[in-house]
Amino acid sequence: MSAPAAMYDFGYPSSSSFSSNFGMTPSTGGLHAPIEATCSTGSIATNTNEPRSYDEDYAMQMNVQVMMEKRRRRRESHNAVERRRRDNINDRIQELGFMLPDSIDHHGPMKPNKGAILRKSVDHIKQLQQDVSSYSQRVKELERTLQHYQQQQP
Repeated sequence: MSAPAAMYDFGYPSSSSFSSNFGMTPSTGGLHAPIEATCSTGSIATNTNEPRSYDEDYAMQMNVQVMMEKRRRRRESHNAVERRRRDNINDRIQELGFMLPDSIDHHGPMKPNKGAILRKSVDHIKQLQQDVSSYSQRVKELERTLQHYQQQQP
């Protein structure tokens, strides 16, 4: 529903005068379209010096608001996804920290940072890999020794 023209006179040409003046630079002031706008005749006004009617300006502002709202929702959605990803990473790092041997104090005033937890986790995993390798060699040695003793018995 549009307001009576006499009530809101902002220097905009009326729809009929905009249609008749389309393509010509008016001598009166008014807002200038920063982007392409559809005029009341349905054609696109490509001249940025053409003023828009109140209804056209209102419609354009509503379109801009809708676009901004979509961007805001998309940004909020992305931020929520990113926050969940960060929380998940931080939770796994803390879990790693609690799985480490007691060399890290989790309750002291200087709780370990993520870098320290990750570094000590890597060190601990490397140590465990070396232990597995040495235990595996020891098992093979013991199996050979056992086999040797079994062969010596009649």
